[in-house]
Amino acid sequence: MSFRVGIFEPEAEGHHMALHVRFILKEMIRRGWKVHLVTTERATKHPAYKMVEDEFGGQYTLHLMPDAGTETGASDLQRFKDQFRRLEAYRTAHQQLMTKHAIDAVYMVNLDQADLPMALKGSPFGKTPFCGMLIGRHFHAAKMGVKMEAEKLRDKIFGPVFSKMIRIPSLKRALILDPTLVNFAHQSKLRGHEKVQYVPDVSSLAVRPHAKPPRELLGLPSDAFVVLAYGALSLRKGVTELVAALAHPDCPPNAVVLFAGRQDTEAKAVLAGPEATQLREDGRLFELVKFLDDEDESMVFQACDAVWLGYRHWLGMSGVLVQAATAGKPVLAMEQGLVGYLTDHHKIGLTAKFDDPALVAANINKLMTHPELTQELSANGKKMAQDHTPELFGQRICDHILGTAARS
Repeated sequence: MSFRVGIFEPEAEGHHMALHVRFILKEMIRRGWKVHLVTTERATKHPAYKMVEDEFGGQYTLHLMPDAGTETGASDLQRFKDQFRRLEAYRTAHQQLMTKHAIDAVYMVNLDQADLPMALKGSPFGKTPFCGMLIGRHFHAAKMGVKMEAEKLRDKIFGPVFSKMIRIPSLKRALILDPTLVNFAHQSKLRGHEKVQYVPDVSSLAVRPHAKPPRELLGLPSDAFVVLAYGALSLRKGVTELVAALAHPDCPPNAVVLFAGRQDTEAKAVLAGPEATQLREDGRLFELVKFLDDEDESMVFQACDAVWLGYRHWLGMSGVLVQAATAGKPVLAMEQGLVGYLTDHHKIGLTAKFDDPALVAANINKLMTHPELTQELSANGKKMAQDHTPELFGQRICDHILGTAARS
């Protein structure tokens, strides 16, 4: 009898569906497992899910779960409340799944979706053994030498939440993208710390041939220094700060920016503002406004010289960091959080106080005028990326899922 697994992911934004679900599914199917993918109707309308469907349609069974998403800009209090709604959504979906199918294990793509209520109320999957990935928790960071913003109330809350969540009996593995959190758990000898395991984040970037040079296809100057801002573009992605850095008088005039990806309402407003408008009129701001598929990704990463990672109020991992490393493109990163820590630790780019346009402009100039530094950072990135391939990611997750069932 083939191994039977349920994979739960209610969201499609970011990299969770397009990368995590996609490459885990690929490995599950390669192993001959019977896979039940549980998501929301809203997610199935997203282009990221369409990528999964186009690649693996007919090789997994789709199930819809109640939608308990959080609105953009919600307060911390509202986010806490939404976690309890999501816990019930997971519970309902699991109960419905189990009425018709036998499941050996569950994989929860993002434990962050409901870690608070799970710590208080237990697993939403009953007695079914499960494992999952914790992605955006930073309560440990300052203790592990990671530069932080001032500690917020939610960071104080999620330390005890984490230590209680990993004691849930049916949670067999808590997989972590942040090596400093894994080290913290083991060094602190938290009860259940042996469940906490590091999995390097995944990068997918297939460099493809194009009909014409990527810069020509994108309308970019052939002799410019191109900074790429990539992904689901919002204020959190530092759109305002990057525009300010390019507009700063210390920024070289042949440095340009390419904003590639969907833009939310606030990002659109910034890119319609006076600084962005002037950059556009000067031939220094370019846009590719769409959900980027594999071919688009290949094109924009080939076309750029550096990748922007100056994220506002984000202290966790970034899939774009790994994509930049894979492409051998140095990053212009913030000092804080895991992005800043990994950039400095692996020497794959330059960090600065990302909301200081003069400092960012200085780092752009440094990359432009020191080709030997750029080559060194590029080589370091490619070396780092060797441990972040889709194949290794899928294999590691599936091995942990098998271990989950074996320990039940």
